Amino acid sequence: SLSLVAVGDGEMVAGRVNAKTPPATPAELNCTPSLAASRGARALDYIVPPDASTWPVNCESNEELCKVVRRTAINREVIVAVCNSAVKAQLSKWVDANQRAGIKNMLIISIDNKLPGWLDEKGVAYWLQAD
Repeated sequence: SLSLVAVGDGEMVAGRVNAKTPPATPAELNCTPSLAASRGARALDYIVPPDASTWPVNCESNEELCKVVRRTAINREVIVAVCNSAVKAQLSKWVDANQRAGIKNMLIISIDNKLPGWLDEKGVAYWLQAD
């Protein structure tokens, strides 16, 4: 048997579950959020209108970043991680998962000089912003 504590509607109930405990009802298993609790989606605040011919903008001070964003973006979208080589093990899992999922528009902002070599080996776009 298994001891458990269940919380629901502000009350706590302690009990034991064993083979004689009836299975949960479909209503008890429903974990769909209430629509009443939904705030809805916020409209995007575009810096550049979607139909503008020039994108990205304001590149005068950082043309290298704009180049990698242009090369990496798909429909003006990128998925970005900012990290250094201290988290390479976690980053490796994230990169592998994205690559298995077919995500091709990922961009890493590297904040140290050790990470870019590894990213080159993995074929991942990056921009180096090391201090």
